[in-house]
Amino acid sequence: MRTSDSSYDDRRSGTCWPGLNPKTAFTQTAIVISESVTGIVTETATLLLWSLAGLLVVIGLAGTILPAVPGVPLVFAGLLIIAWLGDFQRIAWPTLTLLALLTALAIVADLVAALFGAKRAGASKLALLGAALGSVVGVFFGLLGIFVLPFIGAVIGELMARQRLGQAAKVGFATWLGMLAAALVKLSLAITMLGLFMFAYFV
Repeated sequence: MRTSDSSYDDRRSGTCWPGLNPKTAFTQTAIVISESVTGIVTETATLLLWSLAGLLVVIGLAGTILPAVPGVPLVFAGLLIIAWLGDFQRIAWPTLTLLALLTALAIVADLVAALFGAKRAGASKLALLGAALGSVVGVFFGLLGIFVLPFIGAVIGELMARQRLGQAAKVGFATWLGMLAAALVKLSLAITMLGLFMFAYFV
């Protein structure tokens, strides 16, 4: 019984850990807890950033086909996050510079290809809008919808603007051809970027 009382007195006096008083013990415990919480938060943030990077790449690849979605820039943003997570050790600035140049090339190619086909045929704004809406709706109808509905949308838009079937068909085809060319260029550049990134990351 005396031993128990002694242990209780030791705990009250802070001598249950030799050489440590209660204040020091509390401080060290707080440090350990703080480090543990910091580690958990860091791991969670890293996991979220990896998930965000992967999501950006996937949406970016889809955006190479879909209108109004900056596909290649989103791919670049995802790859940049991955490079940052690795402290730019595996993916250095020369590789990132090349990826940025390919992104800029994709943006220019998208504008030139889409506008060249439509403007060459004298497309109206409604035709361009119809083609864009057709591309969005076409996503819900699979691959056939993606390729066919932009043409139909452009034809309908041109008919609403000028009400001439022959001109509408010509404009619809030209607009569709321009969008298809732009999508193929963007998709090719996005795949090239992913290939360069993976080569630099793993080799």
